[in-house]
Amino acid sequence: VRALTALLVRRNDHPDFYPKIKFLCCCPGWCKTEMGGDDAPLAEEEGANLPFYLASTMDSEVLLNNGEYWRDDKRLVKFGQYC
Repeated sequence: VRALTALLVRRNDHPDFYPKIKFLCCCPGWCKTEMGGDDAPLAEEEGANLPFYLASTMDSEVLLNNGEYWRDDKRLVKFGQYC
């Protein structure tokens, strides 16, 4: 997912054509879903908080880090950095 995000940034991060598009990837955390199972600590709604936040925020830290990966605790993880 991170490699695809980086590729999308390289191919589409052109200020003249796509000035308002950002490419971000995130991990919503371990959520209670069919895949996550009943032991997961987060509800589905809690898992949706981060993608919604990234898609709707005007936070400069998010906007200035196009192509980066975000953890479920809203922590930025730079490429090559251990999660």
